[in-house]
Amino acid sequence: GMSSMLAVLFVVTLVRSREQNQELQRVRQRLKVLESSRSLDRSAAQDEQLRAVVQRLQTIEEQQAQRLQIAERERQRLAQQLLDLNNRPRIAHTAPPPDASAESTPAAPPPRLSPPPRLSPPPRLQRGAAPIGTGVMPLRPPPELR
Repeated sequence: GMSSMLAVLFVVTLVRSREQNQELQRVRQRLKVLESSRSLDRSAAQDEQLRAVVQRLQTIEEQQAQRLQIAERERQRLAQQLLDLNNRPRIAHTAPPPDASAESTPAAPPPRLSPPPRLSPPPRLQRGAAPIGTGVMPLRPPPELR
């Protein structure tokens, strides 16, 4: 009697314990799968953010290169204008020596000098609105690049 009941109770308890153990293993496995899935989702979101930042930086680098080219061309143009102004023949404003014929004929007016050419101001770099959350304040390209 009593021994066989204890033996049956022991076997039933042992079977239930094994079933609970197996269920616990399945739950742990599911948890690991969910955690790795969430980790992958976070990684994918971080990768997307990183791609967006890299693309923004490349755009900024391209804009900076264009601005440098424009600035260099403007510098070269101004340097050439300066050379042209320095090499322009200068007309001295001195009075001609007096001679006897000057009194009888009226003097011609001195030649008029044209004013120096107006220099255009260098292109202005304007600050623009940055995409929210990037922490970057990009510069807008000058009007001639838009």
